[in-house]
Amino acid sequence: MTFVNLELPDAVADALRRMAAEQDTTLEAIATAVIQEAVGVDPALHARIEAGEAEIAAGQGVPHEEVMAGLRRWAADLRTRHASR
Repeated sequence: MTFVNLELPDAVADALRRMAAEQDTTLEAIATAVIQEAVGVDPALHARIEAGEAEIAAGQGVPHEEVMAGLRRWAADLRTRHASR
């Protein structure tokens, strides 16, 4: 783990403190989460992606072509039902 010392405008620091208090956490935890999201390092997101990839590998996914065909049928049905409007 690396320690980083940040200098923030007072208004930003105050907003972080309020957010931390509202979420019953620390300013550091809020800042870390925001930075992780900004740089694309989100362990929870990576876990969800890996779970999705495992489902696809196990044949549990729906092929793109099937999803798009279903959406096209749905859109055509909507156009038919609302054509008289």
